[in-house]
Amino acid sequence: GKAVLLVDDIVTTGATLCECARMLYKAGASQVFCAAIADVHRSESQNSG
Repeated sequence: GKAVLLVDDIVTTGATLCECARMLYKAGASQVFCAAIADVHRSESQNSG
């Protein structure tokens, strides 16, 4: 039942942080916070294909 802080260097899709948070909740974490140093912004053409 502890609070956990996840720190990642770069977030591209957020899938890694989401999966880690899901597993931490499953293991009993009461709260999960996420922080990242950089966010990769993709253009619409990159998002669709």
